[in-house]
Amino acid sequence: MAPDRFQEQLRFISESMGGTPLVGGPPGEIPFYAYEGGHILCRAPEAHLVVDELNAAGAGRGGQVPLPAGQPTSSGLVRIPVAALGDTSTPDGGVVNSLRALENLEGRAGKAMAGKNHLVTITPGGVNSCPADEPEATTAAFHPALRDDPEEVAGDGQPPVTILVVDTGIVRDLHAQHPWMTGVAPAAGAADEVAPRRERDPGPGITLRPGVDPDIDLVLKLRPDPGTVPPWLSDRRPGPTHDAEGFVREYVGHGTFIAGLIMAIAPHTRVRVSNKMIHAGCLLEEAFVDQLLDALKPGWPTIISLSAGAANGRFTTLIGMERFMDALAAHPGTLLVAAAGNNGSDAPFWPAASAHYPSRNDGVVSVGALRVDGEEGACFSDHGEWVRVYAPGERLVGAFLGADVPQEYRYQHSTFERCRYLASFHDPFLYDCTCGFPARVGHLSGGDPADTAIFSGRARWSGTSFSTPIVAAMIADHMRRTGEQDPRAAARDLIEQEGTRATTRGVPVRALRPPGWNPVAVRRHPVV
Repeated sequence: MAPDRFQEQLRFISESMGGTPLVGGPPGEIPFYAYEGGHILCRAPEAHLVVDELNAAGAGRGGQVPLPAGQPTSSGLVRIPVAALGDTSTPDGGVVNSLRALENLEGRAGKAMAGKNHLVTITPGGVNSCPADEPEATTAAFHPALRDDPEEVAGDGQPPVTILVVDTGIVRDLHAQHPWMTGVAPAAGAADEVAPRRERDPGPGITLRPGVDPDIDLVLKLRPDPGTVPPWLSDRRPGPTHDAEGFVREYVGHGTFIAGLIMAIAPHTRVRVSNKMIHAGCLLEEAFVDQLLDALKPGWPTIISLSAGAANGRFTTLIGMERFMDALAAHPGTLLVAAAGNNGSDAPFWPAASAHYPSRNDGVVSVGALRVDGEEGACFSDHGEWVRVYAPGERLVGAFLGADVPQEYRYQHSTFERCRYLASFHDPFLYDCTCGFPARVGHLSGGDPADTAIFSGRARWSGTSFSTPIVAAMIADHMRRTGEQDPRAAARDLIEQEGTRATTRGVPVRALRPPGWNPVAVRRHPVV
């Protein structure tokens, strides 16, 4: 049976958020976004209108919807419980029913008055609420290659370009393991992720998996007896980065990997990494906006690199994003570089789609991912007229954990027999993509035993999560090389002057390829 990665991840994320009820949408269709059950969001000044309309529509069909007490958060939103409206046995706790009950009010107002409390995750989507694949252990050279550029250029003598990465944070002992990442530090108020250490080497129970990767000594399969923990794993303690069995948690190292890509391309940049997305790389829309604005309180950076967002099935942004987009418009010295998402879809993904909707916005650069040959969009990458530029985002090699001893990771999701985004084996764009290569058995997919890998500071990883910081770094480097101090002008000039052509689903698109990145040939129409 093919893995249902959406449901696997939704359960995992719900548990990581303390059991928050999460629902896939749209109802009755293949889901491509998720939201909180039992609650809707509205703007604080309009909350009383929304509640009054709900209660008028729900008369005699359950209890009254209360007007939440207290002050709205910095996002300017109010979270309204709606499970009392209509049948509480509905899968989403009355959310869809309540939004339908507001249609007349919205018609009179001429705008959306409320919305779902969407799940915002690191490059999420209906089929992939995570990066495009799980990290792969490797000792290969960094790709793109680390850059050392001491020569004087036009921007020397100016303050360094600052990039704020809003993500999962950086791992402890980062600089001991990766001393070249000297420009990276936690953002104000962010703590490092803690990487527990293990002193003993792997012992019996490990077998090599041939034919997966040239770095065969790092790709391992663990076969313990069910319900037991091997003695050589017993000293690994749970922590923010490890689960109760001592395995590195899913999503850990995501922020570290992103920061490393920026440093590899723009070593003179000052990078600050926030850990606002630490709970499985996820936050609900309401909380996400609060955390994003909170991360900006110490000061707005030159560039925000954001590898997170959400789809909503509409051509208008999330209600919760409005306050942030207004603040971004009021800070023209800051550029948002945002991931287009990993749905393999042309449905708008927010806030990246704000680069195009409702009109072109030079304050936002939306970034899709190219596959390893750099000629075509990666199968998982979102696409469409709202994606402004593409960059390499498949099987990049970068900094992963900071521990000075090997760390074990258990794969959570089984791979697929065929690409889950392209139509068939006859599709002209089908290739040996991350959907099925390398083949793995995942724990959340019911794999027993699941495949594991041993990491020693580097990983090979894919996703628009990683094409995004590449573009952010290239813009920062362009500013230093040219002396341009306006990041929005720099982004526009870089894309127009240095952007080349690629295609996605056969449609020509703009692409940026950084120094130190080399294309790798793809195998078409693989047999799996």
